Amino acid sequence: MKKLLFLLGMFVAFAASAQVPQLINYQGRITMGGTNYDATGSFKFALVDAAGTMNYWANDGSASGEPVIGVSLVVSKGLYSVLLGDTTVSGMTTAIGSSVFANSDVRLRVWFSDGTGYQQLAPDQRIAAVGYALVAGTVPDGAITTAKLAAAAVTPAKLDVTGATSGQVLAYNGTSVAWTTLSGGGTGYTAGSGLTLAGNTFSITSGGITSAYLAAGAVGSSQIASGAVDTTQLASGAVTSAKLGSAAVGVAALDLANLGTTLWQAGGNAGTTPGTHYLGTTDNVALQLHVNGMRALRLEPNVNGAPNLIAGSAQNSVASGVVGAAIAGGAANYNGVAYPNVVNSSFSTIAGGTSNTIAASALNSFIGGGSLNGAGAGLASVLGGYFNLASGVEATVGGGQANLASGPAAFIGGGVTNTASGFESVVAGGEFNGATGTNAFVGAGFDNGATANFAAVVGGYANLASGKVSFVGGGTTNYATGFESVVVGGEFNAASGTNTFVGSGYNNGAATNFAAVVGGYANLASGKVSFVGGGTTNTASGFESVVTGGELNAATGTNSVVGGGYNNGATNTAAVVAGGSFNLAGGTVSTIGGGYYNGATGQGATVPGGWANSASGSNSFAAGFVASAAHNGAFVWSDSSSTTAFASTAANQFTVRAAGGTRIFSNAGATAGVQLLANGASWSAISDRNAKKDFAPVDGREVLRKLDEVPVQSWRYKWDEAGSTPHLGPIAQEFKAAFYPGRDDKSISTLEFDGVELAAIQGLHSLVKEKDARITALEQRLADLEMKLNKLVK
Repeated sequence: MKKLLFLLGMFVAFAASAQVPQLINYQGRITMGGTNYDATGSFKFALVDAAGTMNYWANDGSASGEPVIGVSLVVSKGLYSVLLGDTTVSGMTTAIGSSVFANSDVRLRVWFSDGTGYQQLAPDQRIAAVGYALVAGTVPDGAITTAKLAAAAVTPAKLDVTGATSGQVLAYNGTSVAWTTLSGGGTGYTAGSGLTLAGNTFSITSGGITSAYLAAGAVGSSQIASGAVDTTQLASGAVTSAKLGSAAVGVAALDLANLGTTLWQAGGNAGTTPGTHYLGTTDNVALQLHVNGMRALRLEPNVNGAPNLIAGSAQNSVASGVVGAAIAGGAANYNGVAYPNVVNSSFSTIAGGTSNTIAASALNSFIGGGSLNGAGAGLASVLGGYFNLASGVEATVGGGQANLASGPAAFIGGGVTNTASGFESVVAGGEFNGATGTNAFVGAGFDNGATANFAAVVGGYANLASGKVSFVGGGTTNYATGFESVVVGGEFNAASGTNTFVGSGYNNGAATNFAAVVGGYANLASGKVSFVGGGTTNTASGFESVVTGGELNAATGTNSVVGGGYNNGATNTAAVVAGGSFNLAGGTVSTIGGGYYNGATGQGATVPGGWANSASGSNSFAAGFVASAAHNGAFVWSDSSSTTAFASTAANQFTVRAAGGTRIFSNAGATAGVQLLANGASWSAISDRNAKKDFAPVDGREVLRKLDEVPVQSWRYKWDEAGSTPHLGPIAQEFKAAFYPGRDDKSISTLEFDGVELAAIQGLHSLVKEKDARITALEQRLADLEMKLNKLVK
């Protein structure tokens, strides 16, 4: 859809009064495809800058871009008109302010919509002089002064002669200017003494008014125009000080432009030249400023060009010979007692406070404030507080009370009665803390000490880090005395070995190099690289031994471990007790998993748990209840059916007591396997019909025939001892080839052998029955023949 805008006209309607309507009457035309639009349309209007990027005004007040609200207007044969800025029109919410036309180039932008979406019409139309008439409404009453009128701008034709008669003139009658008839008709006047008449105009001649014409006091300040009497009217020296009344010369009477570099003004001076104009003295005398009659600032000169600055109380002072010193304020004479700040060293500063002192040896030192603070060495600083002293070179006290930073570069942040005497030592705060070692640190707390080089105490009460590079995190009465030892917290803990560690708890100790106690009560890690995790009264005394927790446990063997429980012991190398109670792993590399009163005393012996089990043979295993693996390599499992000890009888023996029977399954579903029934003496294989499938008859005679072909020999296993009783039976390869081809041919199961044996017996039984029948038949025939023979003989 193509839309074209034609500007038909704009004008501003001025009211008869000075009030100018804030309206612009605008008329335009809309065509669509060359045809005049004839319907109601929606319009948006904006007055924009020449670039079209800024809205000076919009019908809905939008600051930039297309307005949001449209104005509905009737378009008749393509023509429409609107009063821009008429807020009575729906959608026209903003009047046109006169400030819009303070801009030299203002253009009207229009958007139009016939209901299918807005389109910006082009081009923008520039507003000509009519719109700028709005500015006339901004001229206030009385704004046109004589300065606004051009020379001869008011001609006789511009004068309102209403009410005047011929011969009258405008004259001031004491109240206003009015048309007046002059006495005598305005002619026949003669200029008196001191006057000059030129035409109809009288004027005072120069010097025409003498003192004879002035009454005493007739000319006051109100009768003399500003600037009327200048130097040409006054004789040289005529105005003496006696002629000037009190406060007669005000600021306005001063020539500040010429006095600007001579007098310093309260409002500031202009036109000064640095180095040439200054406020101060030119001789070697101190400069002082007073407040209420008392000295508030003193600038003391020094021949070397580094003056001293002393502000605050008059009691403040800088010692003789000191240069470049400063006292910024403070001190007082209170109740007749002086509390001065004193600087005795060059280039030092006291910012404020009372009774602060910088010693003569404290070059370049600083005191920020407070009371009774002192700086006793070069580059020392006390920021504030009470009765603090920084006596070490480059030492600092931040605040607090009665703190002493005596070590070089030592630092105390605050607190009470703290001491930092080591080189670069630090006490952050707290009370009665001391950092006496080089680079030692105490964070806070009470009565803590870091006495060795690089030692640190973070906080707490009565803690001591006396080992080099030692650390105490907090707690009470903890001691880190070993090199690089650590106590994190707790109470009465001690890390005395090199690189030892105590985490927390009460009365714990890490006494040998690299030992560690994490926490608990009365635990001791005394073996080198030993560890106690927690619990109560546990001991790890073996090299690299470990007690994780529990109570009264002891790991005394090298690399031994007690996991937890009560009163357990791992006493040999690499022995382990995981837990339980009263267990003892006394064999090398022995293990007890848990339980009660178990013992693994053989090398490599194992008791996984249970009660009163003993594995005393090397590499033996005892589990359950009162099991005893007393032989090397023995495995004993004992149930709880009897309190009588159940023991192995030979080395490398597997011994099991299971009064409830034994079951062994060979698949995940527990459907294949064997079992030894309670009180049974042989294994029972699963042979349930419900567990079988693919049934087929077997020819017993054929099985018997094949079995007859399988050799049965006597033999010994290769591992059997010489001279032992030989075994009797077939070879698996020959047996399997005859009956189970394709299966594993290295072994013969009892189930396989039993099946072949039963089938062969059945086959043999069939043959025997057949032979029995034949024998019976032959016997019957023989009997018949004997009977016939007997008859023949007779």
